[in-house]
Amino acid sequence: MDISTFLSQDVKQIVVDIWQASSHLSQLQHKTEKVCHKFETLTCRFYELITSVLEENQLSTTLDFHTAVQELCPLFHQLLFWDFESDDIERFVELLSNWFIGISKQDIQDWFKVEYLSADTEVNLCLVLKMLYICSTLEHSLRSVYRLKDGHDPLLLRDLLSSKPLKETFGETRMKFLQVLFGGPLSLNLRNLLWHGFISPNELPSMYFHVLLFTIVEMSVFLDDQNLLVGMKKLPLVQKDFVRGVLNERLATTLRSFEANRGCDVANMNELYETSPYIPKSMLVYFKYSLNLYRSRRFGDCVMILLPQLEHLLRCRFSFCNKCPERVMTAESTEFYTTLDDVLSSNLKQGGENYLRYELGDNFMVLLRDLFVLQDGLRLRDHLSHGEMSSIDVDHNIAFVVVSAALYASHGCARKHEETGYTRNERDSFLDEPDTQNSAFNISFQGGACCTCQNNDLFRQISTFINNYESLFHALAFTKRDVCSSVKLCFNFKDTPSIENFNDLKNSVDSFEVDELVSSLKLLSIQYAQLAKSTVADSNFVEQFFTSITNKGDVKPLQESDQIDQLIEFLAGSHLHTLHRASPNDVIIRQISLNVKKAAENIKNILEVRKRMFKERSLRSRQRKNYICLLCSRPVLFAGLRFLTLYILVLIHHHGFMADTPQRLLRKLLQICENVVTFTSADVNKWKEAVNLMAKLSKLIPGL
Repeated sequence: MDISTFLSQDVKQIVVDIWQASSHLSQLQHKTEKVCHKFETLTCRFYELITSVLEENQLSTTLDFHTAVQELCPLFHQLLFWDFESDDIERFVELLSNWFIGISKQDIQDWFKVEYLSADTEVNLCLVLKMLYICSTLEHSLRSVYRLKDGHDPLLLRDLLSSKPLKETFGETRMKFLQVLFGGPLSLNLRNLLWHGFISPNELPSMYFHVLLFTIVEMSVFLDDQNLLVGMKKLPLVQKDFVRGVLNERLATTLRSFEANRGCDVANMNELYETSPYIPKSMLVYFKYSLNLYRSRRFGDCVMILLPQLEHLLRCRFSFCNKCPERVMTAESTEFYTTLDDVLSSNLKQGGENYLRYELGDNFMVLLRDLFVLQDGLRLRDHLSHGEMSSIDVDHNIAFVVVSAALYASHGCARKHEETGYTRNERDSFLDEPDTQNSAFNISFQGGACCTCQNNDLFRQISTFINNYESLFHALAFTKRDVCSSVKLCFNFKDTPSIENFNDLKNSVDSFEVDELVSSLKLLSIQYAQLAKSTVADSNFVEQFFTSITNKGDVKPLQESDQIDQLIEFLAGSHLHTLHRASPNDVIIRQISLNVKKAAENIKNILEVRKRMFKERSLRSRQRKNYICLLCSRPVLFAGLRFLTLYILVLIHHHGFMADTPQRLLRKLLQICENVVTFTSADVNKWKEAVNLMAKLSKLIPGL
């Protein structure tokens, strides 16, 4: 891809052209020596200058913002050459450290050793990384200040900057200046240009790094003078311990294999980026820099610099396959740019289907939604860019997924893949369209765009990981994990001691129709197992399963076999398709599965405790009777829980069946499961009541 800039005309003018027109100021200032000023002199002078420029400017039109930037450019250039007396450096760093999370004072002090006017690309990349940190932490801190007066801060940064509480706290002038820097498409819009990946290192004037730092320092001095700095409490950061735990569990083996097979070969990774038809030459340095950070195990920095470029890469591919090249550009004042939510949605805003899923494959789209969209997932770009998550919390697993996603997005293509969730007609109609050349992008699209990397071992390894990826954070993924746990628990306690071992005691327990209830639940399980045939029809196991039913001519032999248990285990291990699946029933089914798991845990735990106490002869008379009642109830409880796990698995795998299931039925089923949890809890142990609830299942769930 060879596009010189992704900045639209107005954006390029305010960010690049105005700066270049005043670049002679830099040369003039560079000829003079730096002048040491007292700290207070610098901050006062800074405030006086921005006041003189912005006092009469209403910042209501494009011209207003352009005029403001033109008049502020001399100040911006001066900041590069202002110097501190040595005694003030420590205070400068101290004031900055009040705003930053996860960055040491020594790191902040090192920031000022950079040659800001250097043309070195590596220096520019370092400055971009630091500016990403500054933008996110500044927004997070401003929201903390806002909440000192109001508990509900605006969603958008530009609305936050124009809010009354912040104007009352900092004054009109400071907030106007922040609006010039971050106030939406009319302004410099530095935060969005950086975090959404539109601007190349060579387009970003390095003086803005110094401008942002000095802005924070001046605001810190002001808050300190008002006795507000000490009392300002940062909003708590988002904690993703559970999410990281799931990733660690699921990716540990994959990550070890990846790195054992030279997965950290930076030269190999760079080759993939360099040969990508979708990465603009001007942005390639970002991708290479991120790999150096990954190799240095600076995982937070790696992800911070890579996320905006991954978004931009996906935006390019989205715009290519949907034939809307204008959407790779930044927003003008009257429109919004294409966001990750747009890129990963099922449909285009202007109508029609989003073809990116056919371009990249459903499993890759699922991975991206896990990373960026799902509420229970990482939401990595949102949390990091808004300062809600510390880069320290970005561990090896998260960095591995992001790097893998970027490498795959640079070449990956689903055109050679088998079915990935969409119909053959939909896929073929898309593939038949003549799109081998797209002049708007200057891309030659040959053999699925990726033929050059098909023999690359690293790319094959990443492709295998992605093409087998299954959602970890979709509501149905949580449901599946709970069901899998329930299956293991149920199979653990189905072989408990038989009641026949207690002939002298079983007559003391009130009898109930165990065999009849077990038979009805087994029959119901077999009926619903038939739906599995259409759910995973390609499975030889399922075909053999139903062939055995047909050959035997009836279902009675199956009630005495383990085939249903094997089918449940098979469905629990089958790939779950979740892309663009969202239903009001998802939440209810997740609650049902959680309660089934709790009930199975209750029964397993009490069986183990009572069995141990029985062997130790420490059961009292009432406890012995309760234990015998539990053993009598066990076949029904097992049959009921087994049916529930099968029913849930069929629901989550069979999209049409779940959509047709009435919500009122699921709510009644949830109530039954909640009551079963109550009756099987350690402090209740009402086994007959639990059995009666299982008996209701065969009446509540309609036969097929």
